[in-house]
Order: sequence, then C-alpha cells, then structure tokens
Amino acid sequence: MTSDSAYGGMRKLAWRGGMPTPSSRLVAQETAIALTYNGSTFAVMMAPPSDLRDYGIGFTITEGIAERAEEIRDIELIESDLGVEIRMWLAEEGIGSLLTRRRAIMGPVGCGLCGIESLDQACPALPRVESDGGSRRRIAIACAFPISTPWYFL
Repeated sequence: MTSDSAYGGMRKLAWRGGMPTPSSRLVAQETAIALTYNGSTFAVMMAPPSDLRDYGIGFTITEGIAERAEEIRDIELIESDLGVEIRMWLAEEGIGSLLTRRRAIMGPVGCGLCGIESLDQACPALPRVESDGGSRRRIAIACAFPISTPWYFL
C-alpha cells in the first residue's frame, strides 16, 4: 500500500469529437493513515501513501508532540487492507506532551475523519446493494441531461 508516488494514472472516457474516447489522467492517491504513539491512536487522516516515515515525523513535530525527530525512538509502518498505521514510540520525556495534546476534534473539513480513532472506524464494512443491472436507471439519467453532456460525467 505504501508507494513511491503520490499520483497514479486512472482510466477514463473523454468526450472528443462527439464520441467517447479512452483516455487517462493523473490523480492524487490517498489512503487512510492512523498515527499512533506508544500504542494509542492519536489521529486518523487521509494522506498520500508515500514518504510515510517523514510524514509521521513531520506531524509529530508540527503537533508539538515532540520538539525533535530524535525524541521518536522507533517508527513502524503497518499496512493493512484498511490503510497504513504509522506506529511511533516516544522517549519517556515525550509522553507528557502527548497526553496534553490528545485530540478529539470535530470540524468542517474535507476528509470527514476528524474524531475517528482507528482505521476500522475510518473504513467500515459497507452493506451489499442489490441491483437490477441498472440499465433502466442509466437510460433515465441520460434522458435527464442535455445531449451535450459528456457521458463520462454520468
């Protein structure tokens, strides 16, 4: 799940010359990241799956949990189907800062993960949705849009 690139190619259909044409586009790659300190989850957020060791160190210093990277004794990257856990172990002197900075924030931000405390909460199992194949629904949607609407938006 960790990657050397924060971007990946995605296939799409583009409307070219009045017809759908296969194409591709670079898009940002993100995965759920849990930051844990001394065995306890501090935050879960979405981030690119690259440079996660540096991400963990930068987050730790920026949040005031540690003043220097040397205060982090060990870092492990634990990958799962749900995301990546950045496990960090702090030196004893950093534990006080960790307890005073403990977060439980909720806010109007884009990713919707504020207050989530585990990868399991961030990526719950979704119920299966039964479908009749969707052909009638696609036709109804297509009829609702002007003829100039590119099909890849549908």
